[in-house]
Amino acid sequence: MRKFVAIVTFAALGLGAQAASAQGFSYNLIEGSLISGDDYDGFGVSGSMSFTPEIFGLASIDAIELAGSSLDASLLSAGAGYRIAINELLDVFATGALKRFKVDGADDEMGFGIGVGVRGRLVERLELSGGLEYVDVYDSDTTLKVGGRWYFTNNFAAGLDFSDDDAGSALRFVARYDFGAR
Repeated sequence: MRKFVAIVTFAALGLGAQAASAQGFSYNLIEGSLISGDDYDGFGVSGSMSFTPEIFGLASIDAIELAGSSLDASLLSAGAGYRIAINELLDVFATGALKRFKVDGADDEMGFGIGVGVRGRLVERLELSGGLEYVDVYDSDTTLKVGGRWYFTNNFAAGLDFSDDDAGSALRFVARYDFGAR
């Protein structure tokens, strides 16, 4: 399954370079992240690609090591989203995704996630985001997410994401490469 995610991500990179958002924000991007949670650490790769000015696909994989044990876990997510460009400085979006959670030595658990969010630009190089996601894999849970990206160039950005749910909180240190027009 990890090979599938890698293939989809690289295909999105190639196609994403050609497609660009009609206005405002680009959804043609790939991100790498280091994750530090209450009970785990790891890394992740995620990306999205615009199919039309409003519809985009998304995929991600997180590989984590659970604290206090030698167990590894992974969360794979693939889905689609719909965006509404309020203006060039503000987007509202909704997403839906299939999710697979796997812990070493245990059966895979399949589920889904649905979310809503907002992306906004306060100044030319600073993008802020926030949202809520309902996930039903093992148990149902709602996650609050907030984050920010500073664009050093038109295509390269770095930033932080914070998430909080019933399982605890996590901080992600993120590097982004944006293939579309911002």
